[in-house]
Amino acid sequence: MTEDAPDQLPRCYSPASLPANGFASDEALVVDEDGYEYLANHKVDATYAQMLSIGLWPLSETTQLKGSFDLSQEPLSYARCERCVLVIAGKSETDQKHYLASGGTLKVTELSDTKIAGSLTNVRLVEVTINESTLATARVEGGCEIEIPSLAFSYEEPTEPIDPHVEECLVPESYGPTQFDYVWGYESNSNGYFYMASELPAAIGLPMVTLNVEAFVAGTGTFNLAGCETSSASCDRTVVLEAQSVRGDKKYYVGRSGRLVLTELSEDVMVGRLEQVELIEALYDEYDGFTPIPDGCTTRIDSLEFSSRNVDP
Repeated sequence: MTEDAPDQLPRCYSPASLPANGFASDEALVVDEDGYEYLANHKVDATYAQMLSIGLWPLSETTQLKGSFDLSQEPLSYARCERCVLVIAGKSETDQKHYLASGGTLKVTELSDTKIAGSLTNVRLVEVTINESTLATARVEGGCEIEIPSLAFSYEEPTEPIDPHVEECLVPESYGPTQFDYVWGYESNSNGYFYMASELPAAIGLPMVTLNVEAFVAGTGTFNLAGCETSSASCDRTVVLEAQSVRGDKKYYVGRSGRLVLTELSEDVMVGRLEQVELIEALYDEYDGFTPIPDGCTTRIDSLEFSSRNVDP
């Protein structure tokens, strides 16, 4: 490094050396099918900010993610590195520089879907450009460089107490009139009309529940849902809940009583309400439809208005 922190900051949006306790705000752990990513933010001052990303992206089943790793052995490519240390430094969301580790040591001591811990030692990062679509990475000729001499990181997702009914059934005992407010889809095709909305989890670790209102024939009016739990394959209109836990467990609930009121129904819109709908846990088969589970879980929707005009962007 030829520049000290005060001189480098305006040009590089980052000091030459980032402190050990620098990244301690807005921590998160993102887990998906590609791997694990620890995120943390650090503000140098009101003008410049840095975000640290430690990504563990296994490209094969044999890739080790826990242990001590020499980052100089990783490709200088965000598309191909399996243990990536990245710093994004910027003045704004559109005016940013990217720094990818070219050397130093990454140590991962703990790793799970809810927890990560480890350290960085003598990590050197060089300025690169990263294509947003392909992740193709190129080193910036004459670009800035930064270092992280020593940094320990640790994050564990907070756990919320779960209602026993939700833990067992993945749904509460009943839903209120303002729930399922995230409307994410409406579709009409040769098979019928399909409205979809979700009850977004109120806390980390809670299940995701999706409401499906399905009409297989045209027409508005008030329709009794009684019997649809045992003859769903031939039922003209159904109300179904699909609940999935963070572990991937899934349960289905089908309306067995109550009323579905459709006030508008066309290729473009479905509007209506649910009244006193009781749903029972059921097994689902693509060909045979739903089969109620004896002594299975139940839930209720006493009153809920819905409209596909409210689809979220």
